Amino acid sequence: MSMYHEGQRELQDRYHGRAVADRLEQHRMHRTFTDNDRDFIETSRLFFLATAWGESVDCSMKGGSQAWSGLQRPTRSPGLVMTVTECTGVSATS
Repeated sequence: MSMYHEGQRELQDRYHGRAVADRLEQHRMHRTFTDNDRDFIETSRLFFLATAWGESVDCSMKGGSQAWSGLQRPTRSPGLVMTVTECTGVSATS
């Protein structure tokens, strides 16, 4: 299953970018978080999490001390699972 749809492939072919796109898909796309992903994410102040299901795509920013929990390895999962606590508001002192 490709991470690119037909329209993206047409643009890649038109502008000679299919080889780069193929390499990104081959070496960067994965379905579970790795230990390297965890190290990178847990040391970042913020990150963007994108998910897709069918024709729907969602991307949101995650970060800040109140919103970040981390990546954990469940007992019955081969990969890491992200836990993010959603913030309902922002508090500030003046």
